[in-house]
Amino acid sequence: MSDIEINLRPEDDIQIELAQPARDLVVMRGDTQIMKIRVKKTDGSYLDINGSSITMTVKEDIDDEDTEAKFQKTIGTGITILEGTNGYFEVEVVPSDTEDLDYGTYFYDIQVECADSAKYTVMQGKYLLRADITRS
Repeated sequence: MSDIEINLRPEDDIQIELAQPARDLVVMRGDTQIMKIRVKKTDGSYLDINGSSITMTVKEDIDDEDTEAKFQKTIGTGITILEGTNGYFEVEVVPSDTEDLDYGTYFYDIQVECADSAKYTVMQGKYLLRADITRS
């Protein structure tokens, strides 16, 4: 389990540079992966995510439609808001999400759409799925 703190620009500047939230993830196929993420603005305050929708999408190709995603996580189906006013949430990937996927390189992002409709891509990058040795 790992805690990740992501910094955003101030709320009044909603253009997020993709280079800023870029973070490749290395995951073992069929393992549970839990990420606790806190979204922090550059002014030091936390992004209030109460009332937000949060989605993690994993695709084989960046240009695939969302309907072609290998898996998605949303609030209630793998994403839990832990402390909304402090921008703190958890993403849980369970074994069944990855155990039937071929190992290799996929792509992911995590997007937060706030209650005021502002959208932030808080993480994105390669989702490197490693082969598991023990399969039982």
